[in-house]
Amino acid sequence: MYPKRRYQYVASKWKKTQLLLENEAIRPYIPDTLRLTRENLIQMLLIHSVVYLKPENGMKGNGIIRIDYDEEVEVYIIKSGNDSRAVSSIFPILQWLKRKTAGHKYLIQQGIDLISLENKPIDFRVLLQKPKKEWVYAGIVGKLGEPNSITTNLAQGGKAISFREALSKTLELSVDEMKELKDELEQLSLIIANQLTLSYPGLRELGIDFAIDIDGSYWVLEVNTSPGHQLFKQLPNDKIYKRIIQNVRAINFSL
Repeated sequence: MYPKRRYQYVASKWKKTQLLLENEAIRPYIPDTLRLTRENLIQMLLIHSVVYLKPENGMKGNGIIRIDYDEEVEVYIIKSGNDSRAVSSIFPILQWLKRKTAGHKYLIQQGIDLISLENKPIDFRVLLQKPKKEWVYAGIVGKLGEPNSITTNLAQGGKAISFREALSKTLELSVDEMKELKDELEQLSLIIANQLTLSYPGLRELGIDFAIDIDGSYWVLEVNTSPGHQLFKQLPNDKIYKRIIQNVRAINFSL
């Protein structure tokens, strides 16, 4: 039976982002992120051709909104779930968002030009666990979204893809290049874990979502403090999932 988890959880994406920005080693990898206000949205849309709006306390990709600016036809494309609409100026966006986000706090984040496979966006989840006194790297898995989807979450139809397959089929990296990139993501993840633990010492698991753009640069999209494990179960190497579950049991035993 799958073991229950009962350790510290931090819901606010804003609080986590602010803590990460305090660390100079992490800051360059955080996309521009602001709280949603009229002024902040206008500012972000003037700077970035793509922005994402995320519920501050949202989970599983629910409530995410993407806004693209198409320079050729000079229109903004708003996507939310299966809804897509085009508007010619920022003002109708503000009106629509006022209704759409009523009663909820949202963040605005710079959009990243994700690598994709057959129009399916890909990002990556690094899982860290703390079964004893130190954080350990448990694994990495790619999240392959639905065609033209704005999210890659499992709950929104995403599927697992191995790190090697994702990068060999998109950026065509060599084995050595992939190992170097994987090591960099692992090291940055451990820095993130230690940074968050300074304020939240009860954290025992972290799911860190990374974007890799078409230039091969990587970005920290989000940090989850109660991450799911089902994507790892889909990987061909079942040893990874078994190790994850063993760590969860060890964590619960130590609490």
